[in-house]
Amino acid sequence: MNATADREYDQREPDFVEAEFDRVEANDKPASRALIPTYDIVQMPSDYYVRKPVSLPRNLVEVDRNLMIEADLAGDDFYYAWGKGKDRVEGGTIILAMAMARCWGNCAAPMMPLQETHDAFVFTSRFIDLESGTTIDRQFRQSKRSTVHGKFDAARKEDMRFSVGQSKAARNVILKALPEWLKNKAIEQAKKGVRKRLETLIAEEGIAKAQDILVEAFRKEGVPTPRILDYYDIAKVDALDVDKLVELRGMLRAIQNGEERADNLFPPTEAETVEDQKKKAKSNLDSIAQQMTGDDLAHPGRRGGNGSAKPSGQQKTEVTTVATEQPKQTAPVTQPTQQQPTEPATDVLAMLRTLLTACPSIEALDKAFKAFAEANRMTDAQFVAAEALYGEQHDRINGRGVVAGAKTETLPTGPSQTAQEFVKQFPNSRTTAGVNRIMARATEQGFQGVDLEFIKAKGTERLAELERK
Repeated sequence: MNATADREYDQREPDFVEAEFDRVEANDKPASRALIPTYDIVQMPSDYYVRKPVSLPRNLVEVDRNLMIEADLAGDDFYYAWGKGKDRVEGGTIILAMAMARCWGNCAAPMMPLQETHDAFVFTSRFIDLESGTTIDRQFRQSKRSTVHGKFDAARKEDMRFSVGQSKAARNVILKALPEWLKNKAIEQAKKGVRKRLETLIAEEGIAKAQDILVEAFRKEGVPTPRILDYYDIAKVDALDVDKLVELRGMLRAIQNGEERADNLFPPTEAETVEDQKKKAKSNLDSIAQQMTGDDLAHPGRRGGNGSAKPSGQQKTEVTTVATEQPKQTAPVTQPTQQQPTEPATDVLAMLRTLLTACPSIEALDKAFKAFAEANRMTDAQFVAAEALYGEQHDRINGRGVVAGAKTETLPTGPSQTAQEFVKQFPNSRTTAGVNRIMARATEQGFQGVDLEFIKAKGTERLAELERK
């Protein structure tokens, strides 16, 4: 057989082939370089692992003892918690998950190939118990638009979102794979460790010192003291006993780890809300005043470039025309409305009246109302009253001059009935992958604008529910 045929059949290293040829000749056997073709044995990949013998089998007594020692030392590094009663949320951190895997032993938690969409990273983390062969996969979806606090550039924030998603994927699969009783016992031991250190601090320096340290830590996370007092319905920081301090440590850890936002755990107080609304209203008033052109101020009867005001003798005729032919323009924002307000107007409405009264045209009126509604929190009843103020000022401007039959764009007021029916699929989905598929179908079926945002919001809520389970 020629050299070309040899190369086609034998794919081994040249030195190895020469050595075998010499060995065959030495044994007085027919020698030929045309050796039997060789092939690599292809091992088919498997998603499952089998039980393997180990030199040092797991000892559950040792696992429990070692983990409890770590929990006592780690304290609130091992858990996060917030809420009360049936709304109580509590869980283990990535630090606890890593400690459990380390103490459990003879296991692995590799990260599977990453899936990336235009708006999220999808991590798949696997847990393998080498002794029993137990194999569990769990996915975690990390939004690329999730909030990252701090003064970081866009690239750094994206890196932080990626790292958070990777950690949560590993944490979730380990805590789900290992015994629930072991996790719960470690969290309780960690709480005891926190209480022990608090009691030691109180015994040495007094409870006021412990209270001040915790209140200051929350202040650095953007939670002022009045919100903490409002949460517990107490008047002074002095009323924070040891039980509350232990609970607050878990809530602080949740904020620091990004498990929950500070404003969600400790919503702004009523006094903060009113003050904030006043500041925003004043800012909006100044902004609208700056945006009003000299043409608007010189011709207050003009409507957004449709022509100047009619002479006084013609105004009455045009108002009549509007009343019979042109439907009344509605406020260009999307909030629920009711027939009658159920509570009196507040300072917020007084500020809105001042803002709208200064508007000389429909264009400026629409811009002012929309900016104010987006920047201020209003109850449903307050919003109804705000719409009434808008209507009054709309009629005022129409009475001073308007082009008959002018067309106005009516913005959508909320998700369509079809979108509301579509989101009913989410509660039936039990996996993050299923929820992601439903959201993908929404785009495929042509949902857009308000409907698509509504569906994505409901899908995100369902993903958050699955993560907490």
